Amino acid sequence: MQFFITVDKKCRPWRHANHSVTPSLRHPSTYSGKGFTLYEMLIYLALFMMLSVLIVGLVMQLLTAGMRTARTREVVSAVSGVYDALFYEARFANEVYEPTSVFGDDASQVSLKTSLGVPAGEPFSFVDFYLDNGRVFMKREAAAPKALSSERVLVDRFKIIRRNPLTTSESLQIAVGARHRFARDDQEQFSATSSITLRRY
Repeated sequence: MQFFITVDKKCRPWRHANHSVTPSLRHPSTYSGKGFTLYEMLIYLALFMMLSVLIVGLVMQLLTAGMRTARTREVVSAVSGVYDALFYEARFANEVYEPTSVFGDDASQVSLKTSLGVPAGEPFSFVDFYLDNGRVFMKREAAAPKALSSERVLVDRFKIIRRNPLTTSESLQIAVGARHRFARDDQEQFSATSSITLRRY
């Protein structure tokens, strides 16, 4: 007796209902994990360096401009302080004291006979304005000198010209030129010229 077994080729293998089929690793994935190439990294690095140089240069320019503005403001403030002191003292000045005054020089000196701050028992007093070592000083009689300009500001011109001496319209023309001691160029120089009329109280 012979037995024959017939296999149906259309029959599929049995699988459990909860069995999951793992996808074949041979099929390409839809996610691309491609990284940066060396060429792309070099381009990005070059762009980053260029932007860094531009930003650093801009910051340095802003800092330099700010420091220059601060120095110029300090110079202007020093010159203004000199004029303020001279204008105030001229309001109470009786006359110019010639023996200790020097006119027409870039390092002039003026002595004013004044009724301001007179010592006890004295009819009048004297106040001097002079240039010493790049700074303008004011000195009252029997008092220590007082600096009118900052030590960071170099006053290189303190020129006084006397106009109409010994008359009721006597005046002093004062030219002050200064610059910052830490300035790197001549752009931070400042100069001014003004006149003061003695009131002769």
